[in-house]
Amino acid sequence: MLSGVGPKDHLAKHEVPLVHDLPGVGQRLQDHAAIGALIPVKPGYSLSYIGAAAKGNWGSLQGLAAYAQWKFFGSGPLTSNMG
Repeated sequence: MLSGVGPKDHLAKHEVPLVHDLPGVGQRLQDHAAIGALIPVKPGYSLSYIGAAAKGNWGSLQGLAAYAQWKFFGSGPLTSNMG
């Protein structure tokens, strides 16, 4: 709501300049549960080969290549949230 979009009275109460009066903003917010899962996979079917590179061991050429692909092109295995 710091953008000035939200309930007029609430923004005024906190001295935030009104941009647009939109009463529903910020209402009914709730946390979402997140559950992690560890699933064993066959070698070569996960991103674990990149783990050594992420810890500073650049002996993994695959990890280095994956890093370069992410750094220069914004694509590749490091753009995934799967581990």
